[in-house]
Amino acid sequence: MLELLETLINLIRRLTFVDYVLYFSVVILIILVVSLIYVIKSENNEKYLYYKKEMDDKKEEEEVSDNVDKEELNLKDVINEINEVVPPVIDMTSYELDQEKKAVISYDELLKLNETKQISYDKEEMIDDTIPIKKIQVDNMELPKMKDDNSYINHEYNLFSYEKEEAFLKALQELNHLLNE
Repeated sequence: MLELLETLINLIRRLTFVDYVLYFSVVILIILVVSLIYVIKSENNEKYLYYKKEMDDKKEEEEVSDNVDKEELNLKDVINEINEVVPPVIDMTSYELDQEKKAVISYDELLKLNETKQISYDKEEMIDDTIPIKKIQVDNMELPKMKDDNSYINHEYNLFSYEKEEAFLKALQELNHLLNE
């Protein structure tokens, strides 16, 4: 053992400065190569985990959309459930009661009016086979009544003069032309 130690000491004494530089440069190079291999492996592992997570998310979204397709939401049932819920009792202050009496239309009248009105459609058209457009049936709709005598409004109101209507139409045509360019 002693001989081995003496041999090593003699070897170290005989090395020159260039030998030390080459020795340490090789050691540093080995350390850098090992570090580079580690970084590349860890990046590949992170990419793999990232892509795996994306694929899992896509599968989960597809499963959710499949479930939604299978369990189509019935809006009529939802509306019926909402209507079955008893509305809460509203305690109004004296100021609120006074304002309710002075109002042009009361909250109860508004609710009653909302319940009686229903919109029906004449026909439905598809634009580009994706957008449904429904034509509202206006024949059976009730005309607005005058406040005092409850008679129907039988006359027309002109919002614009003829010149303003023509200018508005021209502006719309110019806008359409600009948008289609």
